[in-house]
Amino acid sequence: MAGGRAVAALVLCARTATATNATWCSARNHRRLAGGCVHSIRPALPHAAAARLGSLLQRAWQQNSFLYATNCRRSGNACECGNKKMRMSTKDSAPAQAAAVYCRDKRGGFIYSKHELDRASTAHALLEKTVDALIRPRLEDAIGGPVANLTDWFASAFQSGGWLGIHTDVGLGHVAFVLNLTPDDNAFRGGDLEFAEGHVMGHAVSPKFNSLAAFRVGSGAHPLPHRVTAVDAPRESLPRLAITGWYTIPGADPRAVSPAILNAEKGRRTR
Repeated sequence: MAGGRAVAALVLCARTATATNATWCSARNHRRLAGGCVHSIRPALPHAAAARLGSLLQRAWQQNSFLYATNCRRSGNACECGNKKMRMSTKDSAPAQAAAVYCRDKRGGFIYSKHELDRASTAHALLEKTVDALIRPRLEDAIGGPVANLTDWFASAFQSGGWLGIHTDVGLGHVAFVLNLTPDDNAFRGGDLEFAEGHVMGHAVSPKFNSLAAFRVGSGAHPLPHRVTAVDAPRESLPRLAITGWYTIPGADPRAVSPAILNAEKGRRTR
């Protein structure tokens, strides 16, 4: 019962939140495709609701409820990197982390080294009950219209040295969001959500606590390649904590959602 009351309180608070929008738009959207802009809200949620979510993720991190995630394997001097996500226990992840760094330095592109909340954990089950109700109204405020289905979401942690290579979220939905939940007094640097403008990075969103970034992705939308810059943090620092996911938009191109790509994104635990 106590857990149910906490969930209801978070949802009620979210419905009464007020926030300020900021928008950056690509100057390269000459074809007038949908999107092409990054919308930011801060505060995304009332402070109490965001603090509770952040505390939940912090406890999960301290209780080793996150799994290491990457998309690369190393075989000798060769790298095998793709859309298939591999997750494993942090205590078993040192070789995989070293392989990810090697492959990034060797070939670059869409490679990542991060942690994600175990989908079998108690913390994930608690978040499952609140993520849609909390984020949906704020996301609709940000993009100025309704969203339909939450296709997938995950909670991530980027510790020192973690990063996410440049990509476009193809196949995952019509609109992507990132809700940042690490307290601002945390001593890490980096972890910016950066967007490419041609061959250079044109816009950066700092991972400020309780900030939400949203942007169109997928078929029919102006592509916004993006990445998460490497995190630099002292040993005692919390990681960059965030909740990321994708929604569909009513009436938008259904080809923006690929079941095969979504299944690969959800990944598998290797050991």
